[in-house]
Amino acid sequence: MMRWLFKLVFTMFIILIMLGAGLVWFVYPEEKLDLTYSNLSITGKISEMLKKRKFEITLTEQEVGDLIKKQLILSNAISPEFQIKGARFELESNLLTAYMNLSYMNMIDIGTVTYFELTWNDPNVTAAYQRTEVKRFVLPTAWLMIQSIEIPVTDLFPSVLGVGNMAFEKDSVRISFKLNRMLPPKNK
Repeated sequence: MMRWLFKLVFTMFIILIMLGAGLVWFVYPEEKLDLTYSNLSITGKISEMLKKRKFEITLTEQEVGDLIKKQLILSNAISPEFQIKGARFELESNLLTAYMNLSYMNMIDIGTVTYFELTWNDPNVTAAYQRTEVKRFVLPTAWLMIQSIEIPVTDLFPSVLGVGNMAFEKDSVRISFKLNRMLPPKNK
């Protein structure tokens, strides 16, 4: 009887280890991602605007992704048990898809797909969290506790330029500018 009980416990232990290993394998990221980003070339964007003689610029999908990566690094947008190891972004109008590699307590690497909705709330672009999936399984919001990400767009440009309008296009963001008042109004 004792031998049979030992075999049962040992078999259950092996099954649990196999299930745990299978789960780790299942959630493991499919692609290697990092958090490197390029700073937005403001002078290049302004000279592009002057050449086109339009008071607007276009941020590419890559530039939007770089701005969001920078904010992810600067902010605590995710639960403390998780660390963001890498990210890649795809923009489809005002919907942002973030392919992120996370680490749970620096032990288990997880590949996720997180969805955000972009909105313009002067002076910031807000990436409002929608949901997170692991291999098409939606995770409960409470697990990751991802916060909305605020991107201070107006801080990127000289103070003489104000953002007049922002349009989210297929795979880019078009920013139209207005001139900010430089001198105080004259007193009469």
